[in-house]
Amino acid sequence: MTLLFVLATLVMVALPLIPALAEWYRPTDALPLKVVRDYDGSADHFAMRFRQFIKARMIEVMSGANAEPDLIHHGTLANGDATILIGRDQVLPESAISKAQEIDAVIAALGSVTLPANIFAKSEVYAEGNIDVSERTACRALLADNDLTLGAGCAVLRWAHAGRDLTTGPRARLWGRLTAGERIVLGRDSVFTRLHAPRIETGAAPLNEKRAEDIERALLAMPDNLHFYSSNRWVFKKELNVPRDTAHHGDLIAKGAVTVGERCRIEGSLKSVKQMTIGQGSIIEGAVIASKDLHIESNCIIVGPVVSESTVTIEAGCVIGSPTLPTTITAPRIRFAEGVVMHGSVWAREDGKILGDAMTRYPAATTREAATLAPAL
Repeated sequence: MTLLFVLATLVMVALPLIPALAEWYRPTDALPLKVVRDYDGSADHFAMRFRQFIKARMIEVMSGANAEPDLIHHGTLANGDATILIGRDQVLPESAISKAQEIDAVIAALGSVTLPANIFAKSEVYAEGNIDVSERTACRALLADNDLTLGAGCAVLRWAHAGRDLTTGPRARLWGRLTAGERIVLGRDSVFTRLHAPRIETGAAPLNEKRAEDIERALLAMPDNLHFYSSNRWVFKKELNVPRDTAHHGDLIAKGAVTVGERCRIEGSLKSVKQMTIGQGSIIEGAVIASKDLHIESNCIIVGPVVSESTVTIEAGCVIGSPTLPTTITAPRIRFAEGVVMHGSVWAREDGKILGDAMTRYPAATTREAATLAPAL
């Protein structure tokens, strides 16, 4: 009886392995899988695909509208989605808005278009000119070949792209991906997740990109708590404190906290397995990486990537990256003061905020609102 039980157990264990053993003994599926890469990884991928969609589906109607600038054409796509094609430089007609203050149709404008206040555009909006979104209007997705302007309290749930400048008013809720061909300007007290543009500015505060004349700096002395060093890399056993007005050529890595004094210049990268603070007016010519909180004080220049596994806080007057060397800022939480300039990409994996008068406070209702709207779209 025991032998039968053992044999039955072995058979049950072996049965699921028979197809794998047969394939190993006589392969029948040795060719590589065919992978169709329909996503090129570019930040404005969704915007470009939507432009192609609009041109392909509505080309005949759009050609007719060119001859009639005042035309407002209601149609239906092959999948049943409603469309509204409008002539040049018009305000969205009231007939497009339901009693629930919603727009269900895909909108395409041959010129510029203005969306009224306090509505919800549940489908995409495209304009060959500019798009102006009035205050407190929520949008699923927006594509403007020229400029895109979002009024105070507006929301973007999926993505928005401007061929030139994308500007938001205060208290914008930018839950989707924002991209621009030239510049993004974010209003105070706004929240965001992903940004990409050659130039990104925060707030309406004056931007201070002028730096004082180069000053005399003392070379960083080699301390006693070095774990390893070479001509271009110093590794510290514990914390690292760089005195103010200090210069160093090479990378600095610490197994503890890192504090960089005011007006320092590091011709290399900084890395800490704990928190890091960079004093005001300092220049870091490489990357800045911290496992915990990273605080960059005012008027600093960071040339390379800025990375934290906790929170990044960047004060006014800082410049991250450059027009010729765009870079990346990434962290679960990102906090910008007004008057910061960035070049490249910003990714707040949990949430990003532009700090205005309420430096650390923001109404939690916006999070709940996005959580309510987004799943339905």
